[in-house]
Parts: sequence; structure tokens; C-alpha cells
Amino acid sequence: TEAEKYGWSFVLSSFLPNAEELEEAEVDPEAEDWVAVDKAYWRNPEGPGTSYKYRENHPVTHVSHRDAAEYCKWVGKRLPGEREWEAAARAGHYGPQ
Repeated sequence: TEAEKYGWSFVLSSFLPNAEELEEAEVDPEAEDWVAVDKAYWRNPEGPGTSYKYRENHPVTHVSHRDAAEYCKWVGKRLPGEREWEAAARAGHYGPQ
């Protein structure tokens, strides 16, 4: 993945296991809740010493659009278009209920 290639990824600050990481982390002023964490990728979602094991039924993390497109190419599929994605995200619910 690109996170593995570049050696870091963004992590939502509320998921960081200890406060020292948050104080030392590089934060983008445009996205203050997201923190750049060294060695964070899908197997170590909050960085070294963390695991994806408790999230095996959750959506994948630290996978870029390019990573997803390459995977689709590898398995002979494609990413959904905007309308397809919206329909799936809404699960058939349109407008106010």
C-alpha cells in the first residue's frame, strides 16, 4: 500500500493509544483531528504496537484510492462510480425518513 511505501499514514487523533504521540505528532492545520503517524498502515492502524485483529469485521483502513484501483485491476474488477457508491452508502434510503 502507499502507506507502507511512504512509511506513514494519517490516524484520527482520538484513536491514538497515548497522549505523547499526539503532542509530538505533525498535524495539518486544515485537518486538525488527523495526525501523521510513522509506520501506520493496515496491519498497524495506529502505528507500531497496534493491530487490526479487533477490527476484522470493519472496513479496511490506510488504503488509498490508488491502492484500491490497483487491487481491482489485479482481480479483474473496477471501483464503483459515484452513483453506485452513493446507492450502496445509502443502503436504499433516499431523502428524509
